[in-house]
Amino acid sequence: MSRAVVERRRHCIAVRGAGAQQATRATLRGHGQGGFTLFELAIVVAIISTLAILAIDRIWALRMDAERAAVAQVVGSLRSALGLEVASRAVRNGLRSVPELEGSNPMALMAQVPPGYLGELEQVDAALLDGGQWYFDPGDGALVYLVRFRGSFETTLQAPQRLRFRIVLRYEDVDESSRFEPARDRVHGLDLIPMEPYS
Repeated sequence: MSRAVVERRRHCIAVRGAGAQQATRATLRGHGQGGFTLFELAIVVAIISTLAILAIDRIWALRMDAERAAVAQVVGSLRSALGLEVASRAVRNGLRSVPELEGSNPMALMAQVPPGYLGELEQVDAALLDGGQWYFDPGDGALVYLVRFRGSFETTLQAPQRLRFRIVLRYEDVDESSRFEPARDRVHGLDLIPMEPYS
């Protein structure tokens, strides 16, 4: 081979080698350091924070919805138990004994009381009890639910936030005296009603 051909090959190899080294250096410079820039990190933190706030807000709303549904389920079960008790008494001895249930403890009619039922408590300071619990106040004839999550219910009662229910007699007031008279008025049944309005 001639000397010129050998020199030309050396020159081509050297040029190719230098280009490969530059490409390798460029690749290492762009990606070799790894990680995020401060700006990229700030963007990622902002996005994650926004998603977390939205998730927490939604979880809070779901907790309040769950509490409302749980109370509605217990009240519905109590109304069903009242209906069964009225039917049972009507079959056994007519509706004469139904009025004695007015103001009584509706939980006594349940086959199984709901979780968080504390029983009958007289003259109790509701502020000392945890939310999410039920109790019966024999003095008022009231079944009381202590609200667990603020904002689940709106009520006219002062703190602590609670709901009160009472068994009332449904009857036809024949002489419009506004009170039940067993000899005249016809009994229709019992109902569990809130003692104060709530939403």
